[in-house]
Amino acid sequence: MPLPQPRMRKEPRFSEVVWTRCMLSWPARQSLNMWIGRAADYLEPELGKAKAKIGDLAKDDFDLLVYALYPTTGEQFLKWKYGLEEKPASVKPKTLDDIRKEEEAMAAALERLCKNILSHSALHSYFLDTIIELA
Repeated sequence: MPLPQPRMRKEPRFSEVVWTRCMLSWPARQSLNMWIGRAADYLEPELGKAKAKIGDLAKDDFDLLVYALYPTTGEQFLKWKYGLEEKPASVKPKTLDDIRKEEEAMAAALERLCKNILSHSALHSYFLDTIIELA
């Protein structure tokens, strides 16, 4: 069905052609009108259920929202937050001492590797001189 040019999208004829021919048939369009509205109009409220499940662990609305959005990890986080359970080492942050120890271990391993390569190399003196010049 030809449409006049330029296409005027607000004209009833244009929307009729687009909806009926291109996107949806008439029965499907009627059933779609039934679902037009806010999502909150069709979903059951669940915040009360979450509050009943978590109990006193949620001290404020933010804690309750954390649990409602992420039930398993949110509950675990709240237990860690309020000191009911100890955090495992896998989630604890690294300290500056830990980082220094890692850097020292990496430097020592690199030094051993360089010494091992240079001790087995025929170009030992050349590599050693090059390293000394670069340093």
